[in-house]
Amino acid sequence: MSQRAAIVLAAGAARRMGFAKQCYRLPGEPDSLIQHTVRAARSALCAPIVVVTGAHASSVRADLAHPDFARDPNLILAHNPAWDSGMASSLGAGLAALAHFDVLDVTLLLADQIHVGAQDILALQRARAERDALAAAASYDELLGAPACFAARALATLRDLAARDEGARAFLRSGSPDITAVPMPHAALDLDTPHDLARALRAPLPLLEPSS
Repeated sequence: MSQRAAIVLAAGAARRMGFAKQCYRLPGEPDSLIQHTVRAARSALCAPIVVVTGAHASSVRADLAHPDFARDPNLILAHNPAWDSGMASSLGAGLAALAHFDVLDVTLLLADQIHVGAQDILALQRARAERDALAAAASYDELLGAPACFAARALATLRDLAARDEGARAFLRSGSPDITAVPMPHAALDLDTPHDLARALRAPLPLLEPSS
């Protein structure tokens, strides 16, 4: 049976933030950002879930060594040694880790979009499936971006883009009528800078559904 997979990009150095933001815990939250994102994917019944590591690989691996995650047979850690070349190489590493899986679609997630939860992943999956679209992507700031759900037949194109050092953004913003937009204004906030973090601390996180 085809699976609904997920790729979580968590390889960046977070230089503008100044620390390993993937492992940051917001005050009062039990999970780090990477744990939050993996738990959301798991709650949306994504399997397998590939986490692409890079600059802070040891810290990300340590966070996912927690028993809640370490015992999950559907969690795959894929290291991208070329993480400093950009997100396209991390996308390529994630897709390579899925090469031997029969997938229906793949949801691409960023580890620092703190307001994206399981309900958003499910909305993307539904929107793509209902229209049998190549992809369904979050719409915010009048643009399409992550998170996004890609049909299996779109993965070859994504691999080609990654090999040419282009990422999913080029695919999503190509203007193709076969890409469905899902309004998701809260996905506009990702934690790139201390200013972003200050904004996040003034806004509540969505509740996550219990993981299965």
